[in-house]
Amino acid sequence: MKANFPGEYWQLVSNAIINGVDYVEAITFMPKEDDMPEIRQIAENYDGPDQWKYRFIYESPISDLSVLPQSSGYESVNKFEFLVPEEDKIFLTERVEKAILLLEFEL
Repeated sequence: MKANFPGEYWQLVSNAIINGVDYVEAITFMPKEDDMPEIRQIAENYDGPDQWKYRFIYESPISDLSVLPQSSGYESVNKFEFLVPEEDKIFLTERVEKAILLLEFEL
């Protein structure tokens, strides 16, 4: 994950540091076709200040959305847990501390 998805990896490391935990869990969700009527209804009925963000879910054809075919054989929810190496926690902490110093210098 570190090599193939560095942005996501370092975000998980950051979250581990902030929360004081050694293990992190990445969870992915991809709805299947059968889930879409309920998801579309939820999106259409959403009444929050940013409701415009969800219009594409109920206005777009399913073929334009990221949806798994029912027969795909993939699970909608996938979880991946791993122990964060201590050296990565130290590395990221040092990088953030250096960034803070640079920002203070610029101000």
